[in-house]
Amino acid sequence: MEAPGKPRLLLLTMVALTGAAGFLTSTILLRLRVHATAWRYSISAVAAYGVFVGLIRLWMLAQRTRIAKAEVPPVSGPDGPAEPPKKRLPDWLE
Repeated sequence: MEAPGKPRLLLLTMVALTGAAGFLTSTILLRLRVHATAWRYSISAVAAYGVFVGLIRLWMLAQRTRIAKAEVPPVSGPDGPAEPPKKRLPDWLE
């Protein structure tokens, strides 16, 4: 079974954006004259973590809509065509 899409490229992009957000936050704080390294790096790490969580939520939303759009053909029974089964999302996406 093969995963749809390109998961390695997706994760590489997410990690690169997370690192860029942390670096950008640190650079902005330095230009705002926050010279205390501990404060600057702590704030940058929290900002990068927030970006990472946001990207994970966007990915989950995209997966949820992709699964919801999947077509399931109706099954015919001895009494004629049956109603299509209700689309159910995996537990980890609910």
